[in-house]
Amino acid sequence: MPSSILAPTSLSATELDEYLARGWRPLGQRIYTADFIQLELGEIFSVVPTRLPLTSHLWSKRQRKLLRKNNQIFRIEIRSAEITQEKLRVNEQYLLENPTKSVEELQIHTEFDGRKIFNTLECSVYKEEELVAFSFFDVGQNSTYSKAGIYHPAYKDYSLGTYTMLLEIEWCKENGLQYYYPGYISPDIPLFDYKTKIGEVEFWSLQLRKWLPYSSFDNTKHGPLTLILDHTEELQKELEVLDYRVPIYQYVFFEMQMMQKGIYKLLEQPFLLLLHCPSPQKCWVAVYNIDLAVYECWVCDFNRMITFFEQIPQGHKLFRYVLEQRKLLFRTETVTEFLLKTRGLLSPNQQNLSPREY
Repeated sequence: MPSSILAPTSLSATELDEYLARGWRPLGQRIYTADFIQLELGEIFSVVPTRLPLTSHLWSKRQRKLLRKNNQIFRIEIRSAEITQEKLRVNEQYLLENPTKSVEELQIHTEFDGRKIFNTLECSVYKEEELVAFSFFDVGQNSTYSKAGIYHPAYKDYSLGTYTMLLEIEWCKENGLQYYYPGYISPDIPLFDYKTKIGEVEFWSLQLRKWLPYSSFDNTKHGPLTLILDHTEELQKELEVLDYRVPIYQYVFFEMQMMQKGIYKLLEQPFLLLLHCPSPQKCWVAVYNIDLAVYECWVCDFNRMITFFEQIPQGHKLFRYVLEQRKLLFRTETVTEFLLKTRGLLSPNQQNLSPREY
């Protein structure tokens, strides 16, 4: 599924293992899954869950060197996670140089709305008595999820972000855990590539619903955004051959379904083809459903219009309306089937491609 979030009142260690094994991950004291991230408006990227099998893991020469060197300089404490003033101070300095890699409210890692559903541990790194780095990781029965790594920028030359990950892996191996989950990577940007360098990691295949060696990852076959865009553009091309006008839009509100608490079912795909606007506040859109590997045609209502953003000069035009899915007109496995269904409902000269409120 493109995005979903749950806020259970409790979660056992075994249940955490099961969620992680299906590509889900903790977010504060909630658990969620998502196929995309949007770092800035219109900057949408794929995300792919990863994990490191520990039973076969071997330290690389570089990792052994980093552990040996830093172990001689720093003191390590691994214990139940706790938010302290010294951690807040380190995080404040970290955010100055890495504003997108942490949050000001560190408390979400240990408690949220009075709920504490994970067994969250911390790995704290001290230079004598000064806290210089720390990380938080959630521990299940057979696996653990690393959800934050923060260090003081004055000590960045010591590779403390990587160091705390290696210390977490070391703790997991010593305690007999089978999998270490470092979080997602993105095949579209190098921001998270460091996670692929901790060992022989695996990635979660959306198509096969199983873990595969990361060495076999191919963005054209496994990247969620690439798959959706390629299929959407293929459908657009074939519809245009039949004289349909089908502009492709980037839909930046795909995350709103995960966040909203109402009864609405909002569109969750980051790209859509506009097929028809039969009446005010209503439209037909074509999307590619990556989870089911099918093309879908939906009747959508305009839930609201967003007017505060500007169109991006490069790339696809942004669709301004938040779309509420009202009726599935049809679903097909192939483009050919989609074309036949479309011709049975709408001819090119019947199309209206002007979204309107009144």
